[in-house]
Amino acid sequence: MLMAGSCAIMIVLGGYVRVTKSGLSIIKWDLSRIFPPRDDLEWNQEFETYKEHLQFKNDFPNMNLQEFKRIYLLEFYHRYYELLIFKDNLVKSLEVYF
Repeated sequence: MLMAGSCAIMIVLGGYVRVTKSGLSIIKWDLSRIFPPRDDLEWNQEFETYKEHLQFKNDFPNMNLQEFKRIYLLEFYHRYYELLIFKDNLVKSLEVYF
């Protein structure tokens, strides 16, 4: 039951990410990254990388750093939640198997 609820939340969150076009805001996804950028230097580096992407040029050419932070964090937490669900499902599957 909990797994179904987690998947439902993920579908809603994923739909929102899709509608807001936040999904490509993280150009380089480091699987070991636990936290989003912490200071202005890291945020500016991420934003400069994003400015090179076609999505920025086509959909958000007038975006500022604050707007970028909003879509970046939305995508970051979406991916992080997805990773947590995957790990939870993997553990539960292994418990059933073994």
